[in-house]
Amino acid sequence: MYNFHAYILALSLPNKEKTKMTIGRKLTISFTFMLAMFIAVGLIVYILNTRIIQDATEVSQNDVPSAILSLSLLEKMAEIEVNILKYFTGKAKEKTRFEANIKTFLALFEELARIETKPEEVKMMQKIESLFLDYVTTADKEIFGRYDPKVEQWANQQGDNIRHQYGIPLKALLEKATAAELQNNRMPSDNQEVAVDQLPTIQVYIALLTKTGDLIEQITEYVAGRIEGKQAFISHLAAFEKLINQLNLVDKNSKEIVRFQTIFSLYTQLKKGAEDIFSQYDPRIKKEALATAYRLAHEDLEQLEKILNPLAAEKKHHAIAATRDIN
Repeated sequence: MYNFHAYILALSLPNKEKTKMTIGRKLTISFTFMLAMFIAVGLIVYILNTRIIQDATEVSQNDVPSAILSLSLLEKMAEIEVNILKYFTGKAKEKTRFEANIKTFLALFEELARIETKPEEVKMMQKIESLFLDYVTTADKEIFGRYDPKVEQWANQQGDNIRHQYGIPLKALLEKATAAELQNNRMPSDNQEVAVDQLPTIQVYIALLTKTGDLIEQITEYVAGRIEGKQAFISHLAAFEKLINQLNLVDKNSKEIVRFQTIFSLYTQLKKGAEDIFSQYDPRIKKEALATAYRLAHEDLEQLEKILNPLAAEKKHHAIAATRDIN
């Protein structure tokens, strides 16, 4: 009887041990699975955090600064163009502002070039630098190096002085001379032919009065930019001299002689003043400088805008997208 119970007990022991081992294994597997899950979740969190950090770094150190710098360069380009346009209106100080804006542009560009380091970005930076330096070099040489608004202002002032100091007094004196001759002489009848070289004094004065107006007009036209005004002035001057040589001072009283001397003196000073303008001021220079400014604006600056505008837009888009991903 004892042996039977012992036998039964012996048979039951292995099954219990087997059951205990199976539970242990299950627990081990469960813990292993849970550990693997924790590790996987940790890796996912780590990867996500790393990506967020990378995106945040890219946004803070590349996209946002690049977008801001690109927009700043565009703004500075606009200021530079305004400097040149104002320079043509007579504001000589705009040259100093132009130079200051050039320095600021180059400083901003250096910051942008340090950020844009990818091969295609480096190539883009080289293009920007080449276009801008060409713009600056050409503007310095063909605009600021040739055209000086102070010279144009001097020419305008000189033209006004000639008109008021010599032209208007000369016309007034010729009008008085004409009136005096009308009192002393009769005009020839309409059917009487008179040779040009023998025109009566009255007609000479009238012709001189007309030519004086022509001389003043051509000086004004020249200063205003009509280069043909110089040749027209020379032509009217030759006609004026021919007329004044026809004045006969024989049998003239002292008052008439003094009047003639004053007329000749005013004419001489008017002529000299005009020659000073012609020798020191060339209106073609301003026209050529304006043409250069127009060309630069529609070539170099336009190309720079075509590079910087898309760059700023792209960096802005990247920054917004990265910020959305982070959130």
